[in-house]
Amino acid sequence: MKHYKHLIVALAGLLSIASSAKSDTVSSAQGDLILAFRITDSTDILGGISGNGTKNLEIDLGSGGTALSSNFTLSLGTDLTALYGSSWNTASTLVWSVSGDTATKTLWATSPNGTVWLRRTSTLQNSAATKITPLYSDLNGQTTTGTGINGAIIDASTDTSSYTAKVGTNGNYGYTYFSGGIEAGVSSTGATSADIYYLPYVASGSTPGTDKGTFSLASDGTLTFLAVPEPSTYALASIGLFSLVVMARRRRALANA
Repeated sequence: MKHYKHLIVALAGLLSIASSAKSDTVSSAQGDLILAFRITDSTDILGGISGNGTKNLEIDLGSGGTALSSNFTLSLGTDLTALYGSSWNTASTLVWSVSGDTATKTLWATSPNGTVWLRRTSTLQNSAATKITPLYSDLNGQTTTGTGINGAIIDASTDTSSYTAKVGTNGNYGYTYFSGGIEAGVSSTGATSADIYYLPYVASGSTPGTDKGTFSLASDGTLTFLAVPEPSTYALASIGLFSLVVMARRRRALANA
C-alpha cells in the first residue's frame, strides 16, 4: 500500500512538471490572431540593447472569432521594455500589427490609416495567406517570455518564417491591396490605434470587409481592444429605449389623469 502511495505521488509530480513545461511554450494555430512587433530598421539598437533590431515580439491572441467578440486588455509594458528598452515608445522604427488567416483564405488585418480593407477573391487573398500561415507553426512551441502572455521573442535574423520575414519591408505581406501597410507605430504621449477587418473571400470583384473593432496601444504598453457591437446589440438597445419612452409616457398620462 505504501509503495502505491509513493508511486501516485511520483506520477503526480511528473504530471505537474509536464503541465508546467507545456504552459511555458506558446500555443498557436491557424485561425488565431497574431499580434507582432518589429523594428523596421534592423540596424537600430533600441535602449542600448545589442541585437534587438532583429528581434520580434510575437503574441498569439487566440481564435479570431472569439478574440474579437468582446473587449479586452493586455499588459505588454514589461515585455516591450525588456526587449526594446525603457524608451521603446519613442522609437520611430518600432511598429505593430494584428493579422491572421484561416484554411479557407479568410483574412484578418489591421488598418492604421483609416483605409477600409476590401474582401477579394480566394486567389488574390491566398497571396497574403501564404505569408501569414507559416507564422503559426513558427510561433507554436516557442518558449514564452515568462510574463504570462502567450507569446515569444523571435530572432528575425535567423528565422525565415518570422513576422519580419513574412510581412516584408512594406508591412503588407506583399499583398498590394493592403496599400500603405497594416502596421501602426508607437507613441510616448498617447495611444496609437488601428481598426481590424474581417475579410472572408468573395466569388468575384470586391466588397468592403467588416470592421470588427479597434486595437489601441498606450504609451505604457497596454493594448486595448474595443469590439464593434453586433447589430443584435443595437436592436436590443433600441427596444430598451423604446420601452423606456413608452413607460415615461404612461406615467405622464396617469399623473395628468
